Amino acid sequence: MEYVFLLIAFSPVIVALVTGRIITRAHNRSLERREAAYLSKMFVSNLKQPPEGAKVLDSTLVIGSVILAVDKFAAALAALKKIIGGRIRIIERVVKRARREALLRAVEKAHQFGADTLINVRLETSTIFRSKQGKGSPLVEIVAYATALKTEQGVQ
Repeated sequence: MEYVFLLIAFSPVIVALVTGRIITRAHNRSLERREAAYLSKMFVSNLKQPPEGAKVLDSTLVIGSVILAVDKFAAALAALKKIIGGRIRIIERVVKRARREALLRAVEKAHQFGADTLINVRLETSTIFRSKQGKGSPLVEIVAYATALKTEQGVQ
């Protein structure tokens, strides 16, 4: 009888963990598919100048942004890890996924523009919400921006 009570008590947590894992895996597959589709066709660099020999026909600024909210379970694990010390890998994975998404959104906008090159790629992160009591998870915005270039021959 105790086990039934424990199962009932913890079932929402189990359902939330399983659902979160399924959604995360689906998003990772989506990122991999989109990266293969777009990044293989585009030269991406954080350098400020176009690649040598590239004849630039047109350029524009492209921006991709993501707002990230850490779920309660990850926040609780992060708080525990913060007390113990060390890297907070669960948050690192979420932020890494958000950076990939922001960069891909900028790349997709460059592709819509017809660009074949992205230069001066930058990533910015800022906290946009925190409750006054210091409780709750902060929302973090990750912005990727770059200069999209159309070049004469495309960059190899």
